[in-house]
Amino acid sequence: METTTMTAPMIDSYLDRAGGSWNSPSLTAESLDAMTALFGEIRKFAPNGRNGARVLYLCAERGPIEDFGNYEEMLEDGLVEDHADYEAQWQEFYPDAAKWYRLLALEDSDGFQCISVGHRFSLSRRGDTRGCEYGQDMVPLLHWLSAKAIECEAELRQGTYNRRREFEVPKTYWRGLIPRKEFWDILPEERQAYLDEFSKQDMDEFLEWTASPAANAAPKEGIRMTSGLFFQCCAWGYEANRYDGCAALSNRDLYKRHADGRDEGLCNIDEDSFEAFDRWFHDRERGGHPWEVCRGGNSTHVSLYVQQNGAEGYCLHVEGTSFGRSAEAIRFFLALRRHGMPVAISDACGLAARLAETDVIGIVPDGVMPFYCESLFPRNDILDFMNLPDEKKQQAEIIARTQWLPLEQAHLAIAGKY
Repeated sequence: METTTMTAPMIDSYLDRAGGSWNSPSLTAESLDAMTALFGEIRKFAPNGRNGARVLYLCAERGPIEDFGNYEEMLEDGLVEDHADYEAQWQEFYPDAAKWYRLLALEDSDGFQCISVGHRFSLSRRGDTRGCEYGQDMVPLLHWLSAKAIECEAELRQGTYNRRREFEVPKTYWRGLIPRKEFWDILPEERQAYLDEFSKQDMDEFLEWTASPAANAAPKEGIRMTSGLFFQCCAWGYEANRYDGCAALSNRDLYKRHADGRDEGLCNIDEDSFEAFDRWFHDRERGGHPWEVCRGGNSTHVSLYVQQNGAEGYCLHVEGTSFGRSAEAIRFFLALRRHGMPVAISDACGLAARLAETDVIGIVPDGVMPFYCESLFPRNDILDFMNLPDEKKQQAEIIARTQWLPLEQAHLAIAGKY
């Protein structure tokens, strides 16, 4: 195998070439051969990640500025203004003399193989995958990964691999837990911006309710539901959040203005008929978002679910734990509660802990989007995730106050075991 010396800008160019996504590109036959050779080296390590994956931390030098890009070409293309800007951009993208990459390799007994590098790139193949004449040429990158895996094996045999990673891999690659109070003490403006979303009455009432047994139980009672009553519940929530149109529009039209729009026919049934709602609830065409009453993204909307509670009764359930929408969700919940509706709210105790600053924030590695990261942590009560900030002073303060979870420890495979 031809070993390849590659610097961080050269490696990143291959990662960018593959699209920086989890949709693996087609590969040339030579690249598939290089991938086979890589897994030959990877199998020398014991699984140390989830689902039997093998994880290694690899280091590449920053290299000379010329590896970042050709100055004359970048100037001609308008990517830099002058040589000073060229050097400034290089320093911004590669501030350190070396850059670390997390390699994850996974394979199964059916011949599936997949690697990811730095949480932002993947290559995969199945046992019967054939090389593509016009596929991506990843041979230099795959040879570099194989050469680094051989270096990692040598370090493990010398007993230096895990200790070196513990001291040299920057915290931007680690997972950590920081108490919210500590984080907000570092950035008090974020505390103020969030708490300013709440009136004292709302905050006191919500914290008092979440301290009661009712916060951990579904509503005991159920009510007969109509679409008109559902639209009324929405209107109470919209009014509590000062949405536009509350004084001028009907409850149904308010819902149509602020909800997702894919209502599965809810707006077309008799607003006063219990039977019509029952039929719609059980027999409607699925695939819409009738409960998304405050539209937003996948994780940034507020929902008001109707759930069956007893033979003929229904109860309500508010959901909206994302940091940017949780104040709306809490106001929505309190409005329905004040009107005597049987209502619960998702993650009530977590939302209260966020308000009281008694929870923790999960810090995830660079390259990981800070959404849906629950599986990266051993505890299941974390609502918010973040990457370390770029600003050095803030970063240093956060690092000092964070409980860091260990990196994956590498070990050599036992012959015949894996």
